[in-house]
Amino acid sequence: MTRKLPFALILIFVFACASLHAQVENAPPDSSGVSATMLYTAIGLEAGYYLTAMTVLQNTWYRGRKIVPFHFYDDSQGYLQVDKFGHAFGAHVES
Repeated sequence: MTRKLPFALILIFVFACASLHAQVENAPPDSSGVSATMLYTAIGLEAGYYLTAMTVLQNTWYRGRKIVPFHFYDDSQGYLQVDKFGHAFGAHVES
């Protein structure tokens, strides 16, 4: 009796799933295509946002600072890790 119960449950499950239909026969046509107009609009708006953000950043955060070549240094005392938050938030907004 105990061996027949799991087999019966599996059989019921298989027959129940066999009667389900994954796709509707009279489904509307697929509309998941990418609209070229929307794509180019999104790219243009993103480029405009990025250029504006970099211009504002250059004129506010970096104003009056000496421009130096790229380098690594420990900024935990100077900026108190605020720039790390800025990088994370910027990545969130860009994505």
